[in-house]
Amino acid sequence: MHCPDCSEDIVDLSFLRTLAGSKLPRSVPIGPAFHLVLAYQAAGYVELSVPPQVRTRSGHAMQPDAVVLAMTPEGLAAVAAFAGGAC
Repeated sequence: MHCPDCSEDIVDLSFLRTLAGSKLPRSVPIGPAFHLVLAYQAAGYVELSVPPQVRTRSGHAMQPDAVVLAMTPEGLAAVAAFAGGAC
């Protein structure tokens, strides 16, 4: 996502706020939230376990749920800093 006010790329932090208020560890199935937690991990906001894909007997690949293990101090600071908006 791109911020029109500051011309920087941003990541939606709404799910990070949800994680901060959740009991961890928390399972996150494949989908939009899965991709967000991958971005949060890359930013250093969460500790995350992502199991490798599993192949079924029919040859299809299945992605097991990611597991958010913990919020990092950086993640908690981001939630506090951006509580009022994206920038």
